[in-house]
Amino acid sequence: MTRSIRKPIYDLIGDSERFSEGNYAIRSQNTDSDEIGQLALAFNALAETIEKEITLKEYSTLISADLSLVNEMDSLARVLLSDLIAQTKAQLAALYLVKEGTSALTPYQSVGMDTESMKSFSLDSAEGEFGRAFTLKKICVLEPSGESAFLYKTFAGSIIPASIVTIPLFELEQPIGAIALAFAKPVEEHHIKLLNEIHHVVAARLSAVAAYGRIVEMVDQLDGQNRELEQQSGELSLQADELKEYNIELEIQKKQLDETNRLKSAFLSNMSHELRTPLNSVIALAGVLSRKLKGKIDPDEYNYLGVIAKNGKSLLTLINEILDLSRIESGKADLIFNHFSLNELVADLIQVLKPTADEKGITLTHLPGENLPMLTSDYAKVRHILQNLLANAVKFTETGSVEAELSFIDSQFVIAIRDTGIGILPEMLDVIFDEFRQADEKTSRMYGGSGLGLSIAKKYCELLEGRIEVQTEPGKGSVFTLFLPSELQLTDTHVTISELPKQLAGGIQNAEVDARGKTILIVEDMESQLIQLKDVLEPEGFNVITARNGISALEMVRQQLPDAMILDLMMPGMDGFELLYEIRSEIETIFPVIVLTAKHVTSEELSLLKGNNISQLVQKGALNRNELLDLVKGVFMNKQLATKAVGKAQKAMKAGDPTILLIEDNPDNALTIIALLGDKYFLLSADDGISGLEKARNFKPALILLDITLPGLDGFEVLKGIRETEQIRHTPVVAVTARAMKGDKEALLQAGFDAYIPKPVENELLESTINQLLYGT
Repeated sequence: MTRSIRKPIYDLIGDSERFSEGNYAIRSQNTDSDEIGQLALAFNALAETIEKEITLKEYSTLISADLSLVNEMDSLARVLLSDLIAQTKAQLAALYLVKEGTSALTPYQSVGMDTESMKSFSLDSAEGEFGRAFTLKKICVLEPSGESAFLYKTFAGSIIPASIVTIPLFELEQPIGAIALAFAKPVEEHHIKLLNEIHHVVAARLSAVAAYGRIVEMVDQLDGQNRELEQQSGELSLQADELKEYNIELEIQKKQLDETNRLKSAFLSNMSHELRTPLNSVIALAGVLSRKLKGKIDPDEYNYLGVIAKNGKSLLTLINEILDLSRIESGKADLIFNHFSLNELVADLIQVLKPTADEKGITLTHLPGENLPMLTSDYAKVRHILQNLLANAVKFTETGSVEAELSFIDSQFVIAIRDTGIGILPEMLDVIFDEFRQADEKTSRMYGGSGLGLSIAKKYCELLEGRIEVQTEPGKGSVFTLFLPSELQLTDTHVTISELPKQLAGGIQNAEVDARGKTILIVEDMESQLIQLKDVLEPEGFNVITARNGISALEMVRQQLPDAMILDLMMPGMDGFELLYEIRSEIETIFPVIVLTAKHVTSEELSLLKGNNISQLVQKGALNRNELLDLVKGVFMNKQLATKAVGKAQKAMKAGDPTILLIEDNPDNALTIIALLGDKYFLLSADDGISGLEKARNFKPALILLDITLPGLDGFEVLKGIRETEQIRHTPVVAVTARAMKGDKEALLQAGFDAYIPKPVENELLESTINQLLYGT
């Protein structure tokens, strides 16, 4: 009895020990119905459960190990589906992946299924097994039967699955794919457990391999880009070498072009002189003969002289236009700023053209604008534009009138030139400003001309930031309207020589200038030019002396100072520039110098001439006899202007008279000081700080009267420049300013000024201050 009880117990203990040692297949063979038999059944059930769990873990580990060995998505999919079929006994398996950037679940790979039967699903729709699985976020099992059963196509034929298992795959709560398994028999519970055990591992591995694939793809792209960059780097290196060679070639070409431009400019300058000089001789001598032979030879022969002069002037005009056009197109057209009255300029041009208008029997009228401000622009170019427009209006008008009306509208000067001439055909308006173009050939033959005038006028107008508008009606006349800004906005700094003829154009002609006892030195190497100038000046009472070159002229000036000098620039030996420099360097007294030249003067040469204080710059052939005479009288009027304003006679300047430089931008204040000092000192003036400092350095005055508020450089900057210049650092400088507040005088004296004179200037204080600084009295 005891043995029959012990044996089953020992057998069960032995089975338990063998199971614990790893024999998971061991089972109790006890089939008794007693308590020990019930215990044996419980042991077998527990052993079965444990064995399945262990097997599940083994399968899970096996699948995980297999998946860890591959890093490429296709291989991973094959291994995964093969392992699932092997471990779950499924007949079909398919892997779906979410297409990146979309919600589409697309078939990726399958085992045992016909690829044509696989289709994509949208995760936005919760329909079907995929929709159910992703909505519940868990493995779903479908066991279709009856009407819900459907066929799965395989490579071997079609089957009706007993179970369909859908496994949704997530990574960080985001769907990344799904696995579908089809079973011919109902799926077993432990297989579902296996799937639940591994689906997180599968999702993580799929995500990792996908990421790795993206990294590999990026690496491949980067490798490709690096190869492209290396190739591009090589190409860029070659291009850099080519560009370097090209830049060297460009630099050589630039130097050649600069040299060509320099030679072209030199050629234009020389041709300007070489062409104008003989023409001026022809015109000048024709004029001299015309005056001297009037009434002494046959009238027909006398008329020949008029034809010579007329055609000579026409040819000179054509040469000037061609040279002007060439300078504009080569970018060599310099701008020279002036402040002048447009009313006076138009009035002057009307007087010049009036004889031609009177000869044709037409009326030439000037309608001046009221209260027109001064115009800041290039005087010579504005004159050229208006002279061309007015001359054309007179030229193409046979009967009726020509009028010039001036106005100031919206900060613009508006000059409308109306005529009752032949007008212009509408189809020709687009070409009348082109070079060498006129309205038609018939007009060209009838009226003559080169067709350059309007072209140059338009180009000058554009340089001056203006425009020309045209209104016309054939047979009835035209209106050319010139618009000019009141002040140029250009940044280039150009300077003017003198504003005298623009400001006094109407007054010089009627001014009384006593020529007796006034000596004018003419420095000119052309005999014809000497004859013409003497013919103009000597009948007026001027004493004319001449020099054929700069060296002779310098010796004559050193022996006796002339009252004025007319100077040519292009001479053998010492040219006009050198002569002017020597005179201004050696001679204390500054007499007026008129430069009369056939040379085109560049902006640099113009600045040099201005620095040497010339009074006028005139192109040979630009003035007729009366205009030249008015110009000469004008320089003497300039010396008398200040004293004439207060009714005093001009005192002749001697070499010992002190030179005072006045730097003042207000013309009224400058005129007041000139009127107070003009009969006691030789006065120089400048209307801005830059030109004032330049004149101080060039002429080394005995004393400087300096305004504080100036354009360009203010008074303090000018004073600093004076003190930094060795030759004039000890020159007395007087502050003449409207600063009259308490402490201003002390501040100015502390800044380095030698004295202080408040505005308005009092004569006694001005004189006493100058006497104290110059003579110590």
